[in-house]
Amino acid sequence: MHSIGALDYAVLVTYFITVILIGLYFTRRQTSTNEYFLASKSIPWLPLGISMYVTQFSSISLLMNPAETFQYDLQFLSYNLVIPLAAAVTIVIFIDLYSRLSITTAFEYLELRFNGALRLLCSVIYLLARGLYAGIVLFSLALALSVVTGIDIVIVLLLVGTVSIIYTLLGGMRAVIWTDVMQFCVLFSGVLFSLWLIVNKLEGGLGELIDLGLAHNKFRLVNPAEFSFSQRYTFWGLMFFGMTLFLSHKGTDQLNVQRYLSGKSTAHSKGALLFSAFVSPPIQALLYFLGIGLFVYYLKHPDPHVTHLIADNDIKSIYPYFIVSLVPAGLRGLLLGGLLAAAMSSIDSVLNTLSAVTVTDIYKRWLHKGVDPVRELLVAKLMIVLWGLVVTSFAFAMMDVQSLLETVNTVLSVFLGQLLGVFLLGVLSSRATGWGVLIGAALGQLTILLIRYNLIHILDGRLVFSLSSGVGEGLCGESISFIWYLPAGATVTIVVGYLASLLFAAPEKEKIKPYMWKWLGWRKVVS
Repeated sequence: MHSIGALDYAVLVTYFITVILIGLYFTRRQTSTNEYFLASKSIPWLPLGISMYVTQFSSISLLMNPAETFQYDLQFLSYNLVIPLAAAVTIVIFIDLYSRLSITTAFEYLELRFNGALRLLCSVIYLLARGLYAGIVLFSLALALSVVTGIDIVIVLLLVGTVSIIYTLLGGMRAVIWTDVMQFCVLFSGVLFSLWLIVNKLEGGLGELIDLGLAHNKFRLVNPAEFSFSQRYTFWGLMFFGMTLFLSHKGTDQLNVQRYLSGKSTAHSKGALLFSAFVSPPIQALLYFLGIGLFVYYLKHPDPHVTHLIADNDIKSIYPYFIVSLVPAGLRGLLLGGLLAAAMSSIDSVLNTLSAVTVTDIYKRWLHKGVDPVRELLVAKLMIVLWGLVVTSFAFAMMDVQSLLETVNTVLSVFLGQLLGVFLLGVLSSRATGWGVLIGAALGQLTILLIRYNLIHILDGRLVFSLSSGVGEGLCGESISFIWYLPAGATVTIVVGYLASLLFAAPEKEKIKPYMWKWLGWRKVVS
């Protein structure tokens, strides 16, 4: 087994210095939060689309997508089948709406359409969800680097967290986007090299990889099982999950809304969405193929350490171990740089977004109305530092997490499902009221928490509610799969929110008309 050498550390140090220099370069442009949060609405579609993709990617994807096929198969990939439909819905319903409003965050729309209370609730929920998400991303990277370098995980957490804070603080959204472009190149050159190395080390090459993968059922894409809420994956469950996941991420998530609002024009924003949407399935398939490659390689070349990782259910550490044990010096540093790129491209975006939401939806709205631009920019930078410290603290709380892929989807689903429901009610239902939707969102949140802690579970094929968990040793109930959290949260919010709205006076249609979706024709959709 190789060890991390001076050349590898030199590559990593160069990477850290480069991202900080990018942040420094863009510091001189900052005169307002419009530049700091939205890059003065000047970013072309291609860098915007790359940033939109890598922001959602993260080190969790780089570690857990290969781990998914190493341990299971390709089933989770099938949710990508709904992406074309979900992308069309996002363009038709959301992007034109955001583009015609003078806003910085998606939550400003909620006050325009409903009321300030709903805006505050949803912004706080979002801050908590994305803060936890960034903590998981940071922890996953620190864990991987700790495994391959031998450096204590605490030191790695503090180092990566500090660098992420510094260059995000210095450069704002413009630095975040152009750093994401660089990180995209580093990340996927590393993945492609890893695949080439695996194929090159197998005696039978690519053919042997495919044959052994097929023999071990690694290429199964669809689970033929009947519709089920309790099975980890079923085809139709993944279709519902994929649709709601994409709409929540691309339609209502401030990470992406902020990018739409940073585009040179509405057409550039739509082009960025299409790029990120259609580049996602092949790249995810590439990572899943990497996992199958790792499985086949260690099947043909047994390794006691890999056997130990499997026994400890630490599948996520197999790819980092492969990097440190088989990749030559220098290139090993490049692949570790890919891990850094995957994490930091998400962390920088989340920090900038958390600052934007805190400043726009809480500080300016509730604490200090009429703040001058200089003070507002200063507060925005202070929030970057504060949220960086919070995210790093969340990362320390993740030490006992086993399945990062399931954990991150669970965290986001528990909080973001009802946000999707709130926005859909806002743009599609003229009868929805602020207080009715607030009730729907609260019950949507409660429903997901009940499911998460098995108070709602499956018993004899039926959905059952009980005041104590019916799932566990000696109990006959079954947990509901995590892929249903997000669809359930959105559905309960929409249904209850609409019905509860009937208890309140209907909003004046002329007042809410500018904030509703309306069909503008195909020519407008593609322009």
